[in-house]
Amino acid sequence: HLGNLFNSTSMSPFLNYPNNYLYIDYKGQNLRIGDIIVYGFNNNINYVHSICNIKKDDNGTHYVMKGYNNGFTDKIKVRKEMIKEIVVGVIY
Repeated sequence: HLGNLFNSTSMSPFLNYPNNYLYIDYKGQNLRIGDIIVYGFNNNINYVHSICNIKKDDNGTHYVMKGYNNGFTDKIKVRKEMIKEIVVGVIY
């Protein structure tokens, strides 16, 4: 599938607006540190960030996400049910 990047520089230099990305639907595949995923929560905005850590807590596994160009990790604990897509390529 072909995805469109929101106007953001959080994944620079790997992925920049208006680049498009190729993705597969997330169907419970095993994810690893370094994978780039598309996830969303509450506000229907999708985020394209990289998995920088995988942790477990009382609610199960969650993923710590970070944009390559950000100096911080995302504040939200990304759970499997929030993941929509796995990025598999970029069209420059």
